[in-house]
Amino acid sequence: MVANTIKYELKVLLRVLVWVALVCFVMACIGRIFLAGDAENVTGLTFSLIAIYLSLLLIFSAYCVSVGQFSRSLFTGEGYLTFSIPITPTKLLLSKMISAIVAMLACIAVAVVSSAIVFTGMPQVWSQISTYLGQLGTTLNAYFSSDPMLAVELVLIVLAGVPMYLLLFYLVVSVGQLFTKSRKLITILIGLGFFLIVLPILTALCFQPILNAAARVSPHFADWINIVFCVGVDFGTFFLIRYILMNKVNLLV
Repeated sequence: MVANTIKYELKVLLRVLVWVALVCFVMACIGRIFLAGDAENVTGLTFSLIAIYLSLLLIFSAYCVSVGQFSRSLFTGEGYLTFSIPITPTKLLLSKMISAIVAMLACIAVAVVSSAIVFTGMPQVWSQISTYLGQLGTTLNAYFSSDPMLAVELVLIVLAGVPMYLLLFYLVVSVGQLFTKSRKLITILIGLGFFLIVLPILTALCFQPILNAAARVSPHFADWINIVFCVGVDFGTFFLIRYILMNKVNLLV
């Protein structure tokens, strides 16, 4: 049932994102064709610039569409159908989270490929990017070779951090739907207040000083604090959302 739910969620998400991805890819190809003969061709540069902006928009859209689908399928009239499916809230939340992450990774892949197509038509820019990536790779290789555990910790931080922000968005939507009147406005205000005010303040005044102090003791100590924090937020937000799905769903349309 979870696999079928993930498949359905991916179809819904990609049904919207595939059009942005397709336009982005086509614009990149058109720009590359014009730049093949002249690296300073105005038409080629215009199409390439549009492709780059669409690449950024595609990644941002993946987040927005995923959060929008989460809200629409659970907390609107569509929720009556969703909750009639014989699947537990835990599995339902997992399927939505997994499908959203897969869709985002697909969008990132399209954005990277489209950007690569564009920049290969700009020899000077491509040369600078290649040089920078080479230097970055050399630096990271030297850094991680001296202590391979740092690479493992970085992977764990990414694995814990990617779902964390998605779950925080889900939590904001879940809390916002508890209100009957002006639900969308209240949800937006909660999101803006949390992500633009509360989270930056907590990061700057609490979390970052702790990481800086831990890093002076050992880089590993700071990394594991980061990992534990991200995992803690993952589990905390997951079970808060799960509790709301089980006990506090408000399907008023």
